[in-house]
Amino acid sequence: KGAYKTVYEGFNTQLGKKIAWNSVDVGFMNERDIDMIKNEISTLNSFNNECEYIVNFYGCWYNPKTTNLVFITELASSGTLKSFRNEMEIVSMEAIKRWFIQILKGISFLHTKNIIHRDIKGDNIFINGNTGNIIIGDLGLSFKFKKINNNSVVGTPAFMAPELFDGDYDKKIDIYAFGLTLLEIYTNQTPYNECDNVVKIWKIKMNNTYPKILNNIHNPKLKNIILSCIHFDPKKRPSVEILLKNDFFFLKKINLQNNSKQNLI
Repeated sequence: KGAYKTVYEGFNTQLGKKIAWNSVDVGFMNERDIDMIKNEISTLNSFNNECEYIVNFYGCWYNPKTTNLVFITELASSGTLKSFRNEMEIVSMEAIKRWFIQILKGISFLHTKNIIHRDIKGDNIFINGNTGNIIIGDLGLSFKFKKINNNSVVGTPAFMAPELFDGDYDKKIDIYAFGLTLLEIYTNQTPYNECDNVVKIWKIKMNNTYPKILNNIHNPKLKNIILSCIHFDPKKRPSVEILLKNDFFFLKKINLQNNSKQNLI
């Protein structure tokens, strides 16, 4: 439950599956926040549940008497990837690769639709813990990209690409946020946590300074992936397709029968 939104676990009797019942009291919301909710609903509805890595949308309605807007979406049984990671003392590199391959495929789907998410981070990515399946949600800030200057400056400051502050950006801002999310989930720390306010984050990014937790990455391949994604020149950041072809994301075959009990705990 948040200031305006309450999410219930429900059951769809037609589909025979659990769903997320999102109830938003729009009566006390400002116009900008209402527009974000409308944007998320219309964007998800336009996808027709085509992508398994983007949260499925099942319908919505508005009750004028209670000023409640209700929309029904897929339920991620284990919550956000960030909270799930916080519960795990040890996460293998293979597990992280599996998660982030799925995130890349979700971003790829958005980009093929010419849509920029604009707020990729561990809090906006969800997971079903019993399967390891990832879904990207919270598309309220997403938008259909057109090459114009002075796009609105929105997002979470720690994950915002430097060019976002200038209002002139493209799809590569999602790649930047992907790199920082990979850093966040691997280290289990928030990028730029050395800054105690938004202004300091903005200044340090304008000075082309990387987050301090990057020093905690000792795997050279992983560090190179992150550095390529958070390059301060967006033209030098890789595309989703190039990242998926990087051998870092090649997975090993796992034989659970031969796996040690320690790895399964």
